[in-house]
Amino acid sequence: MGSSTETAAVERGDIRVALVHLGCARNLIDSENILGRLGAEGFVLTGAVEDADVAVLNTCSFIGPAREESEDAIRNLLGKKESGSLRGVIVAGCLPEKFREEVEERFSGVDAFLGLSDYSGIARVVEEVLRGREIRPGAGGRAPQGKEETLRLLQTPSSYAYLRPSHGCDHECAFCIIPAIRGRQASKPLEAVENEARGLVAQGVREIVLV
Repeated sequence: MGSSTETAAVERGDIRVALVHLGCARNLIDSENILGRLGAEGFVLTGAVEDADVAVLNTCSFIGPAREESEDAIRNLLGKKESGSLRGVIVAGCLPEKFREEVEERFSGVDAFLGLSDYSGIARVVEEVLRGREIRPGAGGRAPQGKEETLRLLQTPSSYAYLRPSHGCDHECAFCIIPAIRGRQASKPLEAVENEARGLVAQGVREIVLV
């Protein structure tokens, strides 16, 4: 009986997930990957945190104000969880990628921290959060470098979409922490870029912006 109750509690078609996006166009592609995978796995997607069971926050930490905005957003979501309007809070993206130990200590109410990945494991993470289980580092998925990204749920206006032909950066500019967050540059195979572009055109996209 206990096992049946646990399974019913995480029936994907009954779980509403909201994604809160912060950051740049590259980060938006990550958000689109998260939404695409959650939708493909049967979760109900909602644009309103107030209507969600679980909120996924995709953070930015490129500059100080961006980090502050991400931390304010975490506090806001945790407040909703404490009031009972959310069952789970997942924090993903650049902030936990770069500052995991610090944010884990400061925001103990967060159910899962996911660094940068292809987010292929995001559906399982949502399930485990709702079961109250501990989420291991790396549970979000595999490293994204050089992989095709075709399961995105586009969040841009229908006329255009972003496409990234590579991940990371090899330059070590004093003013930029991108290499420390996203790693060394890794280009996608040309065939993967072409496939993504064709897929976007098939969805009605008329302008592709390389980022």
